[in-house]
Amino acid sequence: MRKSVKYWKWNESLNLTPYKLGINIDDLVSKKIVTRHQQKYLSVDENISSIDVVDGKIKAIFFDDEFELLHPKNIWDFKIDEFVDTINGILIPANFETKGDILLVLFRGGFVSFFGIIRKE
Repeated sequence: MRKSVKYWKWNESLNLTPYKLGINIDDLVSKKIVTRHQQKYLSVDENISSIDVVDGKIKAIFFDDEFELLHPKNIWDFKIDEFVDTINGILIPANFETKGDILLVLFRGGFVSFFGIIRKE
């Protein structure tokens, strides 16, 4: 099955979740939005598959389910060309070397397989 990865410059103001890049994870733990399990942080919201933290700050958020930016269409229903055309109308295409906030999308078999937002410094 063919895999490909695409990147776009992310605009954090489009993130409608309480999970924001760069915020202190302890703020979400104290609000009981996130729990700590061993060395990992787990979301109470099942829409988030994982949260990566560096020095106490959120560096990446990976999603399991819907993506509000494309609501009401289900992200998993997009074929790669349709997804790229839609996102290119909203965000600026980027690449692996791009610094800053990035939307990363992995495609398998021509469909979205995995996606998240990351902060690269």
